[in-house]
Amino acid sequence: MRVFRLFSFLTLLPVGMSPFVAAADLDNSVDYHADVSRVMQKHCVECHREKGPAPFSLETFADVEGNAPMIQEVIRRGTMPPWFAAPEANGKESPWSNGRILSETDKETLAVWIKSGLPEGDAKDAPAPLKFPDGWNIDPNALYKARSVNVKATGVMPYEYIMVPTDEDSDRWVDAIQIRPGVPEVVHHALVIVVPPGRDPHDSNGIDYWAAYVPGHSTQVYPKGYARKLPKGASLLLGMHYTPNGEATIDQTEIALRFAKAAPKYEVRTASLVNTDFTIPPGANNHKITASVRLPRDIRILGFLPHSHLRGKAARYEAISRSGKSSVLLDVPAYDFNWQLFYEYRKPQKVRRGTTLKYTAWYDNSENNPANPNPDIPVHWGNQTFDEMHIGYVEFIVPRKSSR
Repeated sequence: MRVFRLFSFLTLLPVGMSPFVAAADLDNSVDYHADVSRVMQKHCVECHREKGPAPFSLETFADVEGNAPMIQEVIRRGTMPPWFAAPEANGKESPWSNGRILSETDKETLAVWIKSGLPEGDAKDAPAPLKFPDGWNIDPNALYKARSVNVKATGVMPYEYIMVPTDEDSDRWVDAIQIRPGVPEVVHHALVIVVPPGRDPHDSNGIDYWAAYVPGHSTQVYPKGYARKLPKGASLLLGMHYTPNGEATIDQTEIALRFAKAAPKYEVRTASLVNTDFTIPPGANNHKITASVRLPRDIRILGFLPHSHLRGKAARYEAISRSGKSSVLLDVPAYDFNWQLFYEYRKPQKVRRGTTLKYTAWYDNSENNPANPNPDIPVHWGNQTFDEMHIGYVEFIVPRKSSR
């Protein structure tokens, strides 16, 4: 079940006590236009907007007023905004640049507003609306459309592999990428792989992506000096995983690219820590699987994207030095299949040659896992959501001159 469907269910729940901090002694002058709209822009509108991936908008007073009970409930439950990295110990600053975490101040703002009857305020106090060019999160230089795919109402869809020519007449450096499904409700994920002219698309392992769409991660914008290479005349091989949701539909996924204004200092790449040879026993509630690699060169890591299916329970990345000392790079104690997030460093993390990168994930194949399709069977690697995967994606940079 896609997490977006959860919203309609939550609106039926009793609100109960406020999920926010006690607000009895706070100034009750909070209103929508001056205060709440800014919280929505900061945390919600990227997805909850017209032409956005979420099923409804939170861009206007009427939108937010009508969904106030739901907003209250999902914050109480901790399901929104989605973020699953373990908090830093001893009050250390989070290393992640894209942490979706409501501050206590933002929680207090929403608490006071709800407590005081959802006042609208004066529209003159509102911030300028966020702009999304034609619904895109980036202002693209090139748009590519995949062919349309008929997605059936029920059953299992085989993977669709779609070759999309770019027809670029020179090498391009791409510093922002967005993948936008036509019908996100039926798209489990999409991976894009670059296929240079004359290259057999089967030469790729089909895992180490050039760009990716998963719930919670559709757009990647790189800092100045970082970019991915799109070779002259290359095609984009789009691997689409569809999950029928009860209604037949037609999807046409689009890819938007923004070209860097100058050749970058660093090339962005993705590698993966993969283990395809595993069996998760029936009923196992904490089955551990690992994958690792010893680095042949120094790299700087930009971030991580752990990937499992419905039995995924937790995930962790570690760096193990040559002397055997281990340090945790990312800990996700409560993995959520519905939101497969990319965890992006504020500052690239340098990892030296000879270090072992280790990716561990734990799986719950028991009847206590409400998402488990069948706790009575062993589970192996496979493409469909009722199968499992063990992939720890690592996005990193290398100096461009030495990346050829």
